[in-house]
Amino acid sequence: MAETVLAENEAVPPVPPVEPAEPDEVQADEVSSSDAAPVEQGSPGAAIIRKLEAATGTRVVVYHGRGSMSQVDTDPLYRLLDAIGHQPRLALVIRSPGGDPDAAHLLSGMLHQFTDHLDVFVSPEGAYSAATLLALSADTLWMGPSSELSPIDPQVAVDPRLLIPTVDPQSPVLRESTIYVPAHVIRDFLELSGVTPVPARGGRGHAVDTSRLKMLLEPLLNPWILGWYERTDKVSRYYAKQSLEDYLLRGVDDAEGRANRIVATLMDDYASHEAGILRGPARKMGIPVSDCPEDAWTALEEMTDLYGRLPRNIVRLLETADGFEARTRATRTCGSCSNDSEASPDYDYCPSCGVAFERQCVRCKGALDSNWSFCARCGTSVADSDG
Repeated sequence: MAETVLAENEAVPPVPPVEPAEPDEVQADEVSSSDAAPVEQGSPGAAIIRKLEAATGTRVVVYHGRGSMSQVDTDPLYRLLDAIGHQPRLALVIRSPGGDPDAAHLLSGMLHQFTDHLDVFVSPEGAYSAATLLALSADTLWMGPSSELSPIDPQVAVDPRLLIPTVDPQSPVLRESTIYVPAHVIRDFLELSGVTPVPARGGRGHAVDTSRLKMLLEPLLNPWILGWYERTDKVSRYYAKQSLEDYLLRGVDDAEGRANRIVATLMDDYASHEAGILRGPARKMGIPVSDCPEDAWTALEEMTDLYGRLPRNIVRLLETADGFEARTRATRTCGSCSNDSEASPDYDYCPSCGVAFERQCVRCKGALDSNWSFCARCGTSVADSDG
């Protein structure tokens, strides 16, 4: 039986044990983003999570993301929540750079199925864009001194050939890669070009002769991009407004009007996807924010320090005190600068230092070891090959 953590004067319900993984199941450190991972016991942050549970008197689920939030996170979250069962009150700790607004909405709905009251604690490293969307679905939103929300600026997945038609369409990078464009960058372009009117609230306008842009608009302004932007913008506004009215602003006078003003601020008033919103500015725009208790904040800082030392190939960690599930990606280490980066057959050069992953001797064309100063086959200086 898993250890039961007791908060002061309050008992936390015991948790059913998590079934151990079968010997032939994929282990968490081998799981790719497309694999279904088992729930693993021996959580990396179990001790700190128990400390946070003692401070809050609730069970805690951690969503620690380095990569994009996506719907592949849904099943792992369900398995962890199913293991601890329905809780009168449940706390989510979230750290994420953002991602898919549909995924944020789905994760929110799943969390609320397992609790009567959802507390969301924003990590010292922040909850951005779609993660802010998820945070707005809290019944109580807790932020510490350095917790950050951000504008809700979802990313639109775009085939780069739609944006860069002059580049060789046979390029392997263009054939295989997807790039992510902030939805509001597309909106800003449409406003700048005069295709759509500037909203009155935007406070700016441009007299643009669209005929002068005709040669640019015809190859660049793909209707699919416009559709993706419109859809992403609409659903983000809808999800944010619904979450605020159903949870954070439930029972508040003029909840609908207040929610509309908050959503407009988060989606229209910030020019940068990276703009951080601390708890003071969040309150100023009307978001009900509670100050994170000092003992809980101390545990969150310890958790941030621990997760910062996890292997860099972990792009998302979901964790409770009893189990965890990790989403990983393959990485390779550069022999020149020793930095890790995502492994891909399309990547021939290190993104940190620009040196080719597999260097060839300029004279004999043999592969060069990263530690060699001279080619072991013909004696040619490695510096000559790099030059």
